[in-house]
Amino acid sequence: MNQPLVGQAAKKKFSQFLSATLAFTTTVSLSGFALMFALTASAQVATLSDGDVVKTAGNPDVYIVKMHPHGQYAGWKRLILNPEVFNLYGHLKWSNIKTVSQETVDAYHTSALVRGENDPKVYVLAPNGDVGTKTWITNEAEFLAAGYDWSQIAQVNNKERDMYTTGSQPVVTPSTGTGLSVS
Repeated sequence: MNQPLVGQAAKKKFSQFLSATLAFTTTVSLSGFALMFALTASAQVATLSDGDVVKTAGNPDVYIVKMHPHGQYAGWKRLILNPEVFNLYGHLKWSNIKTVSQETVDAYHTSALVRGENDPKVYVLAPNGDVGTKTWITNEAEFLAAGYDWSQIAQVNNKERDMYTTGSQPVVTPSTGTGLSVS
């Protein structure tokens, strides 16, 4: 007869344990404690500024970052194709490259859009190893049809712009119908 009382006591203790655990986890989740881990990963993003040069520990690729003007996301990153390009900019120093987490690099959208100094032409850079090709976006309609954002254009010096070979690719233009056409 003592057996059912032991079972009931154990069930009651287990029920209390579950209630306490549920109350604790609910309190923790509502307090934002779980966000602390996400904020830790994004804290590095917040410490970067326009023009910072970054890389990850496991990858030699170096990027220059540009903050998004409206804060919709961290901003843009542009791959610096080779050491010669890096050295074209006297304000960039090898010793100032920040090694950041992959998550920080991934927080920035990649942009390959550039324009030279005092040059209204916008180019798309396509890397090929340590060299690249530039393709001129010939008009605003083409730019918008490709889904580009004006804030992602990086101004480069003309020496860098002229280092890239000129390429040709299909040009995306709006059609008079309902979609896009490629010519």
